[in-house]
Amino acid sequence: MNIIKISYEKKENYFPSPIFLKVLMIFFSLLPILVNAQKATAIKLKGKIVDAKSNQPIIGATIAVVSNHLGTYSNENGFFNLNIPSDTSTLVISSIGYKTLTEKLKSNNLSSFTIKLEEDIHELDVVTVVSEKERIARISTDKISTVKMSPKLVAKLPNMGEVDVIRSFQLLPGISATNETSAGLYVRGGTPDQNLILFDGMNIYYVDHFYGFFSAFNASTIDDIELMKGGFPAKYGGRISSIMEIKGNSADMEKMKGTANLSLLSANGAIEVPVIKDKLSFLFAVRRSYTDIIRTGLYNKIFDLYNNSNNNNTPRQTFRGGMGNFNQISTVPSFYFYDLNSKLTYKLNNQHSFSFSLYNGKDNLDNSSSTSLPGFRGPGSINASTSTTSNTMSSKDIASWGNTGLSTRWNADWNSSFNTSLQLSYSDYFSNRDQKNSQSNPNSNSNTNNFSSTQSTLENNNVKDYSIRLRNQWNINQNNIMEFGWEHTLNDITYSLAYNDTSTIVNTKNKGYLSAGYLQDQILLNNKKIQLNAGVRGTYQNLTKKFYFEPRLSLSYEWIKGLKLKTAWGKYYQFCTRIIREDVLQGSKDFWLLSDGTTIPVSSAIHYIAGSSYETGDFLFSIEGYYKELSGLTEYTFRTTNTFRRGPNQTTPAYFFKGTGYAKGLEFMLQKKYGLNTGWIAYTLGEVKNTFPDLNYGKSYYANQDQTHEFKAVYCRKVKNWDFSSTFVYATGKPYTAPENRYQVTLLDGSTYTYWHVSDKNSVRLPDYHKLDLAISYNLAGIVADKTFTLSVFNVYNHENIWYKKYQISDTDITVTDVKYLGFTPNVSLTIKFK
Repeated sequence: MNIIKISYEKKENYFPSPIFLKVLMIFFSLLPILVNAQKATAIKLKGKIVDAKSNQPIIGATIAVVSNHLGTYSNENGFFNLNIPSDTSTLVISSIGYKTLTEKLKSNNLSSFTIKLEEDIHELDVVTVVSEKERIARISTDKISTVKMSPKLVAKLPNMGEVDVIRSFQLLPGISATNETSAGLYVRGGTPDQNLILFDGMNIYYVDHFYGFFSAFNASTIDDIELMKGGFPAKYGGRISSIMEIKGNSADMEKMKGTANLSLLSANGAIEVPVIKDKLSFLFAVRRSYTDIIRTGLYNKIFDLYNNSNNNNTPRQTFRGGMGNFNQISTVPSFYFYDLNSKLTYKLNNQHSFSFSLYNGKDNLDNSSSTSLPGFRGPGSINASTSTTSNTMSSKDIASWGNTGLSTRWNADWNSSFNTSLQLSYSDYFSNRDQKNSQSNPNSNSNTNNFSSTQSTLENNNVKDYSIRLRNQWNINQNNIMEFGWEHTLNDITYSLAYNDTSTIVNTKNKGYLSAGYLQDQILLNNKKIQLNAGVRGTYQNLTKKFYFEPRLSLSYEWIKGLKLKTAWGKYYQFCTRIIREDVLQGSKDFWLLSDGTTIPVSSAIHYIAGSSYETGDFLFSIEGYYKELSGLTEYTFRTTNTFRRGPNQTTPAYFFKGTGYAKGLEFMLQKKYGLNTGWIAYTLGEVKNTFPDLNYGKSYYANQDQTHEFKAVYCRKVKNWDFSSTFVYATGKPYTAPENRYQVTLLDGSTYTYWHVSDKNSVRLPDYHKLDLAISYNLAGIVADKTFTLSVFNVYNHENIWYKKYQISDTDITVTDVKYLGFTPNVSLTIKFK
C-alpha cells in the first residue's frame, strides 16, 4: 500500500503592523483558493505497476499524463514518481507484453495507488485489439540503441527445442544471427566477451548451452530483459560493446503456480510457492537435456545428418600437393546440459524488499572421433595408389563448462523521490578441455617402418567474480532524474595450457580488483522534446595502478511528432578479456584472462552513434549508424613465434599479441508492431578490421566476426488459437585462415611441436549463410492448466552452412573437415502452465 502525502508550504512575510494585519486578513480569506491552487499544480503521484495475475512488479512500464504528455517509467521494483497537474488527471500506462490501460484518477484514490496490467488474450470478431502484448520486440525511441524482448512472446518464434530469449536478440539489426553453435551475442562487430550480462546482479561470463544451440538462461525464469547495443550510460561499465540486464522472475505471492515443458531434446519445469502470502515467495526451476540417456527421433536425425555427410551426402575431397592427400571427413558430437534457478523474495513493507537468487548450470561435450584411411601413403610407400598401408587416426576431445552464481539484493524506496538498491553477487565460470590426437601406420611390408604418434592438449580456465553494487536514483523533479552509485569487483582468474602432458605453455593466475563510481543526470528540455543524458564514470584497477575516466553523453530530439533524432558518444574500458586463441587446425578457441597493462592490455572503445526513428500507430522505422574505435585488443597465436620473449618477471609466453581495430556499420529496421500480422525486416551493413603490428606483416585484416551483409525477416500471424511464425536469415560468409606449410619448434623440455605456416590472416571466406525456420503453435486453455503444442522446423530447405574448417595432421597429409551446422531439423514441444 503506497501512501501519497501532499504537503503545503506557507511563506511568512513581516511588514509594519497595520499593513501586516490587512495582508493577514486577505491571506486567510484566500487560503482555500491558495490550497486548491497548490493542490492542482504540485501533486506528486507515487505508485506501482504490477502484473494483474502474479502481482509481480513490471519494469520499464510507461506512465503518461494525457493532458500535457508528461511521463515517466517504472523502476526495477515497479515504482514510479510523477508530477501531475491535478488529482483528476488521466494516465495512460503501457508495457511490452500487456494491454495498454487508461486510468482516470480520483481525489479519493490517491492514498493507495497500484496499477495492475493484464495480458490481452481475447480477440473480437470485427475490432482488432491493439495491445502491447503483440510486440515481441520493442525498439526504444527515447534511448539510443536500446531494445527489449518479451520473454512470454518469444515462444512464438521457431526454436531448436527450447524457448531462448537470448537467441531471439540475434534476429535484430546489428547482432549476428549466423552463430548457431554459440548463443553469445556478436553486437556491432564485438565479441561475446565484450558484452556485460547481468542476471539478477550476477556477472555471467559464458552463456552457451548444448553445443551452443541454447543459451544458459531458462526463459521461464526471466521476467524482464533489456539490451543496450552501444552508447550506454555511466551506470554501466567494464565492457566495451553492449549491456544486457536480465531480471529473474519472482514467485507469485498469492497463488501457487507451475510450468512444465517437454521437447525432443530436453525437459524443464518451474514452480512458484507463496510461502507467506504477500510477504515471502519461492521459485525453483530446473532444465536438462537427455540425449545422453534417450536418443529421440530428433537426436537420431541430428546423428543421421552428420553420419550421411560422412558417407554419401558429402563426397570425400582429395587434394594433391606438396603435402600429399587431403581427406575430408565429418564428425558428430555427444553432449548434454543442465541448469537450475531458484529465487527467494521477501517483502518487508512498502518501502523495503529483499531477494536471494541462485543459478547453476553445466555442459558436457564429447567431440571424439576415430577414422581409418586405407591406401594411405605412409613411410616406405612410393605411391598412395599402390601402397598397402593403412592409417588409423583417433581424436579424443572432451570438454565441460558451466556457471554458478549467487546474489542478494536489497531495495529501498525512501520516499517518493529517492530509492536505493544494494546488490552482493558471486559468480564462478569454469571451462575444461582434454584433447588427444593419436595415429598409427603399420606397414605390412616391413615391421621396421611401423610408427605411431600422439599429441595431447590439456586446457583449463576458471573465472571467479565477487561484486558489490550500490545504486541510487533521485527524481529531483519531473524533468530531472539523477543517478549515482559505486561498484567494487574482485576477480580471481586462472588459465593453464599444456601439451603432451609435460610441456606447460601457459600457466597464469591473476587476482585483481576494480573500484568504480558513477554520476549521471537525465534532463528533459523544451517541453520534453529534448532528452539529454550526461554522465561520467571513474574506475581504478589495482593491477595497472591506474585511474580510468569514462565520460558519456547521449541526446534525443523529437523533431516532429513520431520522428526522433538520436546521437551518443562515450568512452568505455574493459579489464577482463576473453582472449581469442587462433588455432587453424581446430578453429578458434578462447579463454579468459585479467588485464595487467603489460602482457594483457586494458581494452578500450570510443562509441560514435547517430540515428533516427519514426513511429506511427502500427509501424516503426529506425536507422542507426555507428563507428567504434578499438584499442588494447589481444590475440593468442602460434603463427609466427618459436621462442619465448620474457622479461625478468614475466611468466606468460610470447604468444600474446596486442592490436587495435575498428567496427563500423549501418542498421535498418522496419517493424509492424500491432495487429494479427506482426514482425519486422532488418538489414545490417558492417565491417570489422583489426591491426596487430606483429601479425600478418602488420597489415590490417578482417576480424573473425566480420560480415559485410546480413538480412533478417520475422513474421508472426495469429488465427484464433493458432500462432504461425517464420524467420529467415541471409549473411555473407565470415573470414578464416588456411594452413600452407609446416615447421617444428623445440619447446622448453627439449621436445618438439609441429606448427603450420598459414595464409594471410582471414584472407579466405566461408560460403554465404542462409536458412529459413518455421513454427506453428496451438494454444488450448483449460480450467486447471493452459497447454501449448508447438512444431518447429529448423533450416527448412536443408541448406548446409559451414561453421569452420578443421584440419588434422598425418605425417605429410592434412585431413580437412567441414564442421557444419545442422540441416533440416524438426522438433515438437509441449508446454503446460498450471493456474
